[in-house]
Amino acid sequence: MPEAASPKKPASRLPKSHARILQGYWALYQDLASEELGSEEILAWLERTFPELKQQRQLPSLTLVTTVLIGHHLEHRGPGRPKGSGWARRNALSGSPLLPPARFPKE
Repeated sequence: MPEAASPKKPASRLPKSHARILQGYWALYQDLASEELGSEEILAWLERTFPELKQQRQLPSLTLVTTVLIGHHLEHRGPGRPKGSGWARRNALSGSPLLPPARFPKE
């Protein structure tokens, strides 16, 4: 006697929060270079696009956004990397590595 067909579980689905993060990544990827695209930009896009998430306190954390980007092997700006607007980047020093470090003036 054949066994009754048991309902199969659907293939592993992407959680809604991960899908929204990836949606934000691809929406911003159209306009920004990968060096300019980071977790903060994606989180700001989510806040603008889905304001109800902020009201319901269901916005993903920066850590989750970064984890999703890394987990899907997507290029993005790493944490703490300068965006190219800092004083040190504009005035890069090419001195000898044996000399004591120069002091940068405060902006």
